[in-house]
Amino acid sequence: MLSIEKIEIEDFRGVKKLALNLKYKNFGICGPNGTGKSGIVDAIEFAITGDITRLRGSGTSDLSVRAHGPHVDAAKNPNQAKVTLTARIPSLGKMVTIERSVGSPNSPKITPTDKSIEAVIAELAAHPEFALSRREIIKYILTPAGQRSKDVQELMRLDHVEKVRQAFQKIANDARSKASMAKNQLDGAIRGLLQALGIPALSKSALLKAVNDQRAILQLTPLADLSAETDLKTGLAAGTVTTATPIRKAVATAEIEAFNQTRLVLGSPSFGKSVADAAGLVKALAENTPLLKSFRREVLIKQGVELLEEDACPLCDLPWNTAELLVHLQEKLSLVGEATKALDAIQAAITPLKAELVAFEQGARKLLSIGARLDPKIETALMSDALEKWTEWRQLIEGICNDPNDLQQALEAFGSITKPLPTAAQQVISAIAACVAALPEVSKEQDATAFLILAQERLRQYREARSANDTANARQETAKKVSDLYSARSTAVLEGIYKTVEKDFTDFYRLINSEDEGKFEGALKPSVGKLAFDVDFYGRGQFPPGAYHSEGHQDGMGLCLYLALMKHTLGSNFTFAVLDDVLMSVDSSHRREVCKLLKSQFPKVQFILTTHDPVWLQFMRTENLVGTSVNFGSWSVDTGPQVWDHVDIWKDISDRLAKNDVAGAAAALRRYLEFITTILADNLRADVPFQSNGSYDLGDLMSPVLKAWRATLALARESAQSWGNSSAQATIVALEADAKAKIAKTQTEQWMINKAVHYNEWANLQPKELASLVAAFKDLLDSLRCTNVDCGGYSYVSPHKGDRQALRCTCGSINFNLIKK
Repeated sequence: MLSIEKIEIEDFRGVKKLALNLKYKNFGICGPNGTGKSGIVDAIEFAITGDITRLRGSGTSDLSVRAHGPHVDAAKNPNQAKVTLTARIPSLGKMVTIERSVGSPNSPKITPTDKSIEAVIAELAAHPEFALSRREIIKYILTPAGQRSKDVQELMRLDHVEKVRQAFQKIANDARSKASMAKNQLDGAIRGLLQALGIPALSKSALLKAVNDQRAILQLTPLADLSAETDLKTGLAAGTVTTATPIRKAVATAEIEAFNQTRLVLGSPSFGKSVADAAGLVKALAENTPLLKSFRREVLIKQGVELLEEDACPLCDLPWNTAELLVHLQEKLSLVGEATKALDAIQAAITPLKAELVAFEQGARKLLSIGARLDPKIETALMSDALEKWTEWRQLIEGICNDPNDLQQALEAFGSITKPLPTAAQQVISAIAACVAALPEVSKEQDATAFLILAQERLRQYREARSANDTANARQETAKKVSDLYSARSTAVLEGIYKTVEKDFTDFYRLINSEDEGKFEGALKPSVGKLAFDVDFYGRGQFPPGAYHSEGHQDGMGLCLYLALMKHTLGSNFTFAVLDDVLMSVDSSHRREVCKLLKSQFPKVQFILTTHDPVWLQFMRTENLVGTSVNFGSWSVDTGPQVWDHVDIWKDISDRLAKNDVAGAAAALRRYLEFITTILADNLRADVPFQSNGSYDLGDLMSPVLKAWRATLALARESAQSWGNSSAQATIVALEADAKAKIAKTQTEQWMINKAVHYNEWANLQPKELASLVAAFKDLLDSLRCTNVDCGGYSYVSPHKGDRQALRCTCGSINFNLIKK
């Protein structure tokens, strides 16, 4: 992957002109909805991939990158809309500049020209999983097992595994279907051959005896053996072998009788019950409108889940609850699985009927063949029409599972196949039977000749059917072995991968929920084409994530699973990720832990984080998660995002004082101290007087914070003393003395004695006096920070609730026990 130094945007989406310096560090973007945050995410994606995800998918058929990627004022000049990304590729140790215009999105200007750099960019463009939005988190958590398997494998760049598995499965299913058809054709060919030979069962000896008996009548040499090349007619005079297959009265009579027997089977109570049972399953599915609609709309529902991101309908703008709608759509997807099970049950019920249906059709076609060869020929058009209609019914029944849109027609077919043939068709059958019965008796020699000609024709049909059946069975067996072997091997490999991911996911989730879910366990359970996902719920058992966990916990799981998957997929090449409003619904009490997770587990990853919650951005700054950040205060079509760059507060105050702006410097100091003491009050579990309106000023916060700080240090010292830890005790004593001295310099203790000494009076100080006070507060706040430059976080009491156990920082450099012996 890469790490971004700078991004420059011009006339792209909602941005007129903007340059952001990320300096290869984590970067925060904050602003209310509609201020342009998503435009920055789109710009990064476009620069790397040439595409904009939100302009694709269901409901976006009229949208395109070329037409709607440019700023509205540059719509007629897409070449004017461009994004330039300056970045570093850590794996290559090289710098790269990517300039891409909407006018030619597939032809970026990559500098320098280097095939290795171009290969990295092409790989990123093919797999843009570096960007994760809040709506995408849920596809790993609240989604059916089959869809989760596809989404996770796509993220891990293993989607080809499932595609290959599906291809093999499709081949195996097709081979099984064709083998079944070949078997039915072979059974029909065997019945025809047995009827022609007049023998009860097929064997070489029985066939040779029947043929040689007839050859003896003609005084032909008996056949000693039967091979693939054997011609039963060998020795017949050339003039006696015609192109038309003769009618043997006995065979024709047997075929008419066999057809009538099949008609009796189709009209029998047992067959009728089997048909009724299958029809009942079809009717139940047809009448289950929600089930059937979900099955038919599976693709649409899946697209809806992927595109769900706003709190209002994009068509009518009426508000909706995104979380509730998502649950509703997931329930619809679960119905798809139920519909699949229903179709499987229907298939199982139909399969036993197919042999009799095929036998009936084959028998009818034999009768039509006999009618066409009679002299005079019998007009069989009426029966042909009836048979074609009957064949259509059979195909509807057999095709139910392939096309459940024709369920009503299939139900009509079920009601028709057991009914007697139309009177006109039966009259044709009767006419054929009567003509066959009236056929004159022929000489033994004539009958023997007709026997051999018909037997050879039926033997040829049998040989072809048997060859086709053997080929189909071999193909079916091979296809099944390949499909089963690939499924087993791929599942085994995926199980090993998922075990690794499962462990990282569990560790990450435990880290951000250590106070209440320290024993949490997550389980990824792969099976053929599916990936089940169950999580522990406070030791009560494992359940799907959506069963009991809150939305905040589900989003936390989604983030942890994403990070675990990216860690496994890219390893050291995981150097860049865009988290677009991903942290919004994570519980506020877990913010510090999320920051700790990103900093401690992914120190070499550059995270770009967007949020519309300024508290979140301030928290990320305080915990030193983001190096730089911007606030988007507003947006207009003429200017784009209104940007306020977050600056070093101490430099900001110093610059104001240099301009003799004491009032401005005092106000900036006051606002910052109010912000930071809010964080410290939470960190140190300070006793702040409750305000029903949630409004706290510096007078409410500073004193309780400093009191809590000194009390916590005292508790740490007493704990160290009780455990005989003289080294820790000495360190804490020094911290206490330092705290006392620095608090005194800020004159804060005077506030508790004399309310007249208040921050409002700071504006009346001289620049040097305020500068001294500013330095005192900076020193005081720095003393509460970790000195590790990679951490820099403020000390906090752990856990957040319950008995105080330790005073820590995010990286663990500060770690004082608060529990006495």
